[in-house]
Amino acid sequence: MRTKYISIVLVIILIVVIPVAARFFNFGEPDYQSVITDASIEAPIPDEPVIEPVLIAERGIDDITREEFLYDFDYLVYVLETNFPSFGIVYRRHGVDMMSLAEELRKELTDESRDMDIERFIELIRVDFLGQARQIGHLRLVLYPEWRQIISIDELNYDFFYYNFQYHPYLRDLSTFRLDVFRSAVSEKRYTHSRHLLDIRPMSDLDEVRAIEVDTIEDGRIAYINVRSLPNRISINPLDLETLTYFLSSIGGYQHLIIDIREAPGGYRGFFDIIAKPLIRMPLTGRRDYFFMNGTRNMEFMQTVLDSGMKRTFNISDLRTIIAPRITFPEYVLDDLMYMNYHFRMPHVMHPLPREERSPFQGKIWMLISESNASAAQIVADFYKYSGFATLVGETTRGMMPPPWSSAYFSLPNTGLIIRYDPAYVINPRSSRPLEEGTEPHYFNRRGLDALETVLEMIREADD
Repeated sequence: MRTKYISIVLVIILIVVIPVAARFFNFGEPDYQSVITDASIEAPIPDEPVIEPVLIAERGIDDITREEFLYDFDYLVYVLETNFPSFGIVYRRHGVDMMSLAEELRKELTDESRDMDIERFIELIRVDFLGQARQIGHLRLVLYPEWRQIISIDELNYDFFYYNFQYHPYLRDLSTFRLDVFRSAVSEKRYTHSRHLLDIRPMSDLDEVRAIEVDTIEDGRIAYINVRSLPNRISINPLDLETLTYFLSSIGGYQHLIIDIREAPGGYRGFFDIIAKPLIRMPLTGRRDYFFMNGTRNMEFMQTVLDSGMKRTFNISDLRTIIAPRITFPEYVLDDLMYMNYHFRMPHVMHPLPREERSPFQGKIWMLISESNASAAQIVADFYKYSGFATLVGETTRGMMPPPWSSAYFSLPNTGLIIRYDPAYVINPRSSRPLEEGTEPHYFNRRGLDALETVLEMIREADD
């Protein structure tokens, strides 16, 4: 009997005590998961300069000194340096070192021999500095049309923001967080007073725009949908929904459906879901991993939209456990992730519609993509490629992949100008690349042919 108990104790020691001791003393393979600590343990945040905004009640909105312009510029650079994760991508894609560029532009601000007023400062920020990122990470100066659209949204009309808000529990907090930036006293005065400088691309009458065109390339065999834009729920034209519903219900028996999103630069991903849902029979699944720097703006953003169960501190040594043990990441991705402090994962599942609401189409689906596709169109290309919904043909998309609750915003304290940026560095674990680099098609355009011509040639070859 004693021998039996001794054997049981020895087994317990072998199974429990020795592995625990090995982890404690770091014997063998390191335990990467142990590095992920509770979200309450915050990484250190760099010191932020004290904000001393112009007292606009006491003087004019354009009575800004050179020192105050310089302060706003330094504040902009500081916030981006400690919050914006995509400078490496800007450099690799466009050869622009944004921090070196900032040093050069700062010289103009300190040069007493050169005039500096609000018009030149807006141009310096919009074109000479942020413009050089070419919209990577949605990095840009907010212009009057965007400011006007957000500022005028009724507090209950949240569908303007991205599709994820329909189920995201922190919607109201995030909307308030964003609107506080847009409705600050300095920013309201700036965008009202300087509309002539910021109204560079006036809003169009979205209600009159048709987002889709449908056609049959070969009757009874090849159907075609041209998605020209991805309007949000406020601006979806009811005629588009009627056209789409009728068309999808009429292509039963067709062998091929070509969905062309090459013209869609971005917008509202949910509009494409309206097209896709009637066509699926089984749930589509995807996953993305989001990484954040620990700058003050990002911390405010995450505290607004993430509960403690979603956010985790991150160290580069966590990567094998967090993503997938067998994925090999390019060296430049590892370099980018060295600057990240937090991580969370966002799964996405699209469920099919009830049988009576589905399209009778059961053929092959093709999706045409181009380098014009960015933002929401980039999300569409990435999700529908890796979920197996469609075969992609065309060019690598442009990227600009936002986090699931859209972008973050902050304002410059003296001028009131508002800056937009995406706070997350996003990786699709199936591709091991940041989504800012775009999504490659399954098949690139053939020599001398565009995407549609390539697909039609592929279909003809398969029939021969």
